[in-house]
Amino acid sequence: MKTASPDRLADLVELMKRLRAPDGCPWDREQTPQSLQPYLLEEAHEVLEAIDRGHPDEICEELGDLLLQIVFIAEIFSEQDKFTIDDVTNAITSKLIRRHPHVFEGASYESVEDLKSQWEAIKKKEKREGANSVRRGPAEIPPSLPGLMRAQKLISKKRVETDSEMARSLKKLVLQDSASVQHRSQRIAAALCSLVDLAHQEGIDSEQVLRQYLNESQQCVKTPEGRSG
Repeated sequence: MKTASPDRLADLVELMKRLRAPDGCPWDREQTPQSLQPYLLEEAHEVLEAIDRGHPDEICEELGDLLLQIVFIAEIFSEQDKFTIDDVTNAITSKLIRRHPHVFEGASYESVEDLKSQWEAIKKKEKREGANSVRRGPAEIPPSLPGLMRAQKLISKKRVETDSEMARSLKKLVLQDSASVQHRSQRIAAALCSLVDLAHQEGIDSEQVLRQYLNESQQCVKTPEGRSG
């Protein structure tokens, strides 16, 4: 592995400034945060695919492509005097320090579950104190997430209604005689694929109807503050 120069990130930022300069690249100059959204999403998915394939060189390359999008978007906001890439790195550094008092402040904990609870408590405190100026809402879950990922996050936060009777029936049907975690995982994956296949046979877009259901169901669930999501 090559030893990277400590200034490589700064070099990338300067390169992006050059590309965005009046005598730079016309395509780069006309981009906006909105126009870069598809590229940001695409690069994130390519990182996931590279990780699944398990090739370090490919993962390294794809992470670089993703980093470029982050630097690109930060540079556009820097030109507008909103924030810089330094503000981005400073913000995440401060957040990580705040949320790891067991590492940086000597706070005690007994289990990983304690750490998760501590993390959530700190997040709530930050929200009350205004440590993060921009919030997405009570659930803090982007509606742009893929439906299945969003469903899992909303369910974990009890922010969406579920059919408990159907869940019990599915558990009995899908997980019968499934002893190991691996076998249960495979059975659940097969069941999910079967549901998608069923929707396809009925001419239904699985992603679309799941997102619609989540939107409608989430509106019916009250937040701890008493507001609907």
